[in-house]
Amino acid sequence: MTLFFTSIVVFVLSRASGDPIALMVPVGASIEEEARMRSVLGLDKPYTTQYWLFISHAVKGDFGKSLRQRLPVTTLIAKRLPNSIKLASFSMLLCLIFTFPLGVIAAVKKDSGIDTLAKIVAILGQSMPSFLVGILLIEIFAVRLGWTPSSDIGGIDHYILPGFNTGWFLTAGMVRLLRSGMLEALDSDFVNMARIKGVSEMAVVWKHALRNALIPVFSFGGMYFAILITTSIVVETVFSWPGLGRMVYEAIIGRDYPIIQGVILTAAAMIMIVNLIIDIAYCYIDPRIKYGD
Repeated sequence: MTLFFTSIVVFVLSRASGDPIALMVPVGASIEEEARMRSVLGLDKPYTTQYWLFISHAVKGDFGKSLRQRLPVTTLIAKRLPNSIKLASFSMLLCLIFTFPLGVIAAVKKDSGIDTLAKIVAILGQSMPSFLVGILLIEIFAVRLGWTPSSDIGGIDHYILPGFNTGWFLTAGMVRLLRSGMLEALDSDFVNMARIKGVSEMAVVWKHALRNALIPVFSFGGMYFAILITTSIVVETVFSWPGLGRMVYEAIIGRDYPIIQGVILTAAAMIMIVNLIIDIAYCYIDPRIKYGD
């Protein structure tokens, strides 16, 4: 049902962006030429018929052909999807490297210098627009210092700037969640009991408290990992990264309805699958959670 209603919304909103024929026919084209082009692309049919054709093929994994490139949308998605997965995975790796030590130590050393640093990282990461961070990174590290490439895909050096851009936002959210979860866990009865029994502070923090603080962090990270793969439009556009996000941006500008519909439905399906995996994984992360027989 979620995918069904998503298909309706994306079908309606994609057509609200305007008529693609106006961008595809030459300037000064006659009404007959426009009508011929509209007929060739199947845009002369009523919206109800267009939607039925779209959804009846979509359930079979066929999102039609791009209006401008005249290639199957599934082929275009398959070509761009690996690039988005690589960037999202690199961003998530950077995020995990910084999140766990920063979030845990900030909670253990509450109101210390590292706690202040964690708060600054979290506030700036979630308040600064992604496009602004991307432009600043390109200006400083690519243009002025010349340390990394500013755009496109290639070696590991091409991943650093866009990966840091998306990873910073993820790190900011996960550090805040991990810090608050750790503070709550460290004040709980089971942690106090572990300390009374003589469990080392290292084990108390990294085994008992951390495990109980992971659920919101796991949910946030898993959800945004799926979102980064499918709709990281701003970052991929700023860094000219050939992924799904940039393809959606180009499709919106060109009013290429089939690409918009195909990518958004793919994104919705992936997010739903990730949500299901996260729900199932809860009982393994926290033994207190048990699903009914």
